[in-house]
Amino acid sequence: MRADDRHERRAVWSVRLLVLVVALVVPISLGLSYLAAGWYRMDQTCSTEAAVPEGGVPETVSYAWTWEPLGFTCTWAGAVGGDDVSRTKLWW
Repeated sequence: MRADDRHERRAVWSVRLLVLVVALVVPISLGLSYLAAGWYRMDQTCSTEAAVPEGGVPETVSYAWTWEPLGFTCTWAGAVGGDDVSRTKLWW
């Protein structure tokens, strides 16, 4: 095997590795950015008095990510022994 062939193979593998790394890093970065921004917006929105649905206690809000239904969920304890009240949205 000639030195030129080895150099060419290394260059091809380097390009493939770079493409693979970029193909993995970009979607992961975008997903984490979406989750961070969404969580921040959910926290800011759900903690306001105006966001509390009827029957919910404002001071009891908790936050979560849910897959079913898909999105960020804000949950408030029900007033005076009532059931918990929640809202789920993909973006607040």
